[in-house]
Amino acid sequence: MKIKTTAEDRMIAFYRYFSLSLTSLMYLLDHTGPSVLHKSLLIIALFMIAQVFTIYYRRLRARPRVLMLVVSIEMAGVIALTLLTGGFESSFKLYVLNPVLIAAGSLSFYFRWSLLLSYIGIVTTFCYVFFEL
Repeated sequence: MKIKTTAEDRMIAFYRYFSLSLTSLMYLLDHTGPSVLHKSLLIIALFMIAQVFTIYYRRLRARPRVLMLVVSIEMAGVIALTLLTGGFESSFKLYVLNPVLIAAGSLSFYFRWSLLLSYIGIVTTFCYVFFEL
């Protein structure tokens, strides 16, 4: 089933890949953490995952309940990515805006704010408890 791409879809895809490129570049240029090879493999995997989520978002636009589930799954992945790459010091902490952008454009007011506040609460709590900031 071929779904026609709208200007909004192109704008969202551009933002997703642009923000992922910038955060990935910052992560790659950081001299701490794993080797450049491991970082590069993670970045390649992130671009493939971003492509899959972009396709799902476009296909599920008319099904808000399923779209909420998919956005929540991506948010869980972004939380894991942020925590595994340094918590507050992670280059990917602003990458959270990608699923929030989808929620803001397609889902309810309460869902988008609960998504963003949940991210902030989980990352902050985890960093204070385990990283002892």
